[in-house]
Amino acid sequence: GDVPVDINFRLPFKNNSIDLIFNSHLIEHIYQRKMKLFLSECYRVLNVNSCLITATPSLEKISKILYGNNQKKIMLIYKDHENSLMGKKPTPARIINSLTHINYGHKFLLDYLTFKDLAKNAGFTSIDKIEINEIKDKTIRSFFKNKSDVYKIQTEIFIAIK
Repeated sequence: GDVPVDINFRLPFKNNSIDLIFNSHLIEHIYQRKMKLFLSECYRVLNVNSCLITATPSLEKISKILYGNNQKKIMLIYKDHENSLMGKKPTPARIINSLTHINYGHKFLLDYLTFKDLAKNAGFTSIDKIEINEIKDKTIRSFFKNKSDVYKIQTEIFIAIK
């Protein structure tokens, strides 16, 4: 947008001035303590009944795939993270460690329960996991529909309503 934003600090918007906040593969790049601030700031600047939509790699979703039996999904994830393994054989532990602290600049990967706890503590009362087709905003829904299969199988979408 037109306003530079660093989510590690106070958002440069007035209280109750925003109708929708959308972020994709952003929040996992800050520490959990900074997530607390970011979510509180989102709550502060959102209008009543407005929402925050967060798409992020899901530790729960990725772990279930890597330790599951769907070889097609496992291979999609292995292939997606091939460069980060630096020639080592792909294993679930190597992929998870790569995602959580070795590569990509991730500071804290979320699951739904952790996001819900953080959002609730920030003041949000309605917090859910949603699917792409449940997103009302056409532009955001289109954004997701154009994403790759590997993006979709590793990502969860959370919605928090003020």
